[in-house]
Amino acid sequence: MNWGGVKEIEGEMEIRMESGKASFPAHLADDEPDSALAYYREHKEELEADIQRRGEYVEQLREENGPSPLAARFRSRGLIE
Repeated sequence: MNWGGVKEIEGEMEIRMESGKASFPAHLADDEPDSALAYYREHKEELEADIQRRGEYVEQLREENGPSPLAARFRSRGLIE
């Protein structure tokens, strides 16, 4: 399972900055995306280890508990795989 959403956001932001078309959600102040990326870059190993640990925990819970009743219902209706 891929838990690398921050990496994807980082890459997308760099592309937007290079193209001169930086656009972010309206609720963010102008300096917040840069601050968030700076924090991520400074703490990358720690954050990625935490993301990995959380992903492994989710997988463990899925293995222990099996599919949720809601997921089973959605699968039966063809709404998810």
